[in-house]
Amino acid sequence: MLLIYQFIQGTTMKAVVVGAGLAGLTSAVVLKRNGWDVDIYETRNQLGGMCADTEMLGMYVQLFGPHVFHTKDSEVWDFMEDFATFEPFVHTVVALTAHTDKLLPIPYSMATEEIIGRRLSDEEIIEWFLSGYSTKMWGSDWDDLPPYVKGRIGNLRRDDRNINYFSDKYQGLPRYGFNNMFSRMLEAAGGNIHLGAKPDAWRNVRSDAIIYTGRLDAAFDFWYGKLAYRSLQFEISIGSGLAAPVVNCCDPAIDEIRRSDFALFNPWNDKCSKTVIMKEYPKNPETIDEGYYPMPWKSPMLDGYKKRAAEVFPKMQVIGRLGSYAHKNMDVVIREGIDAANKLIGLNT
Repeated sequence: MLLIYQFIQGTTMKAVVVGAGLAGLTSAVVLKRNGWDVDIYETRNQLGGMCADTEMLGMYVQLFGPHVFHTKDSEVWDFMEDFATFEPFVHTVVALTAHTDKLLPIPYSMATEEIIGRRLSDEEIIEWFLSGYSTKMWGSDWDDLPPYVKGRIGNLRRDDRNINYFSDKYQGLPRYGFNNMFSRMLEAAGGNIHLGAKPDAWRNVRSDAIIYTGRLDAAFDFWYGKLAYRSLQFEISIGSGLAAPVVNCCDPAIDEIRRSDFALFNPWNDKCSKTVIMKEYPKNPETIDEGYYPMPWKSPMLDGYKKRAAEVFPKMQVIGRLGSYAHKNMDVVIREGIDAANKLIGLNT
């Protein structure tokens, strides 16, 4: 078991951070800036978790589906601007439905109504845009999904013509890609990282504190069984452009969940004569690395893991999408990373 030493005023403190995604790197940066030594353990061979990207055809292609950084939190935005030049980007999404051959902007708004030619009822909005999509995404009928998942999928309607997918004050994409941003964060965190580490490599490292951002069930060798996740399979090809950065395939007869056009996620690059198209298909996770979307309503063992974490590692902070077993936006896990580090710093002042 990891030895956690008491805080001693005036000594250099050491933290073990498990996971090199946004939550882990953020906490590592804040701790390093405040004089801590930081040791990072990551089972993947790359930084950034699901936000990692690669360069293809002169554009940045996100390996696990497109992500747009957006937030209302000015502190989070200012923090991330230390590591990336953000190009303004307003995200738009259109829907391919079984009810018309026209692409319809979503979330549903007056702009959507104008294309359809009439106002849809709430029941019709669910049928057109949400029911088929959610069945593919979650493997469950719309009526069987818990309220918080329905809320994440989107409000039923907007009473304006705004077709912007997000409404946050700050929105953008890193000009030189997410991997460049993560590399700069790692440098600011001291660069002490173990990529491709074994899942339990962090356990016997001496430190004053642990920040854990990995899978909660993996931390205990799946003692109660694996937590339920929904995962995705990604298919990349070179093709012609789409009408919007993302097309949601709401028609249940279409196998894909959505399609993305990465030329439209790199609008500042006008040299792209072709584009990279990504199609996403649903699947159940087959390995511990494929847990993308938590399904707590299908995981009765979750409370057991939380209780065990508190008992076995009472001074370990568990944060991030995987650690807290909740689907969270990027700005939320960044905020968690900042707050977790500040909590430790406060204990040592």
